[in-house]
Amino acid sequence: MLEVGLVVDVFSWLAIVFSGKLPAGLAGVNCMQIRYSVRVSTFQSFMRSSYPPFDFDTSNQDNGNDPETVVNFSPELEGRSRLSVFFRFVLLIPIMIVGMIWGDLGLARFDRRVHRCADLGPLA
Repeated sequence: MLEVGLVVDVFSWLAIVFSGKLPAGLAGVNCMQIRYSVRVSTFQSFMRSSYPPFDFDTSNQDNGNDPETVVNFSPELEGRSRLSVFFRFVLLIPIMIVGMIWGDLGLARFDRRVHRCADLGPLA
């Protein structure tokens, strides 16, 4: 479900940068994805006993199919600043660089620990 959200976010970003408006359809799909993600997170956190039902309702207000977790939204469709939305992508670049460096360092340490535990010898 995360991949669907990422694709919708990229298309939403492009739509806002070029038109200054968030299309209602993209906002609805994003609401559906976040709502289902929150419901699954409550199940994974042992906050509920049953797996949440699949619900593909793209409205902003929760329809009540899952009374245990209610998630409502009020997306801002009009009056978006195209310039501030554009610079959000620019701010993402250093975060991605730090994440790649941090991930590479973490994986390298993990590989060394695995090799030591399995007595495979030193990792070059």
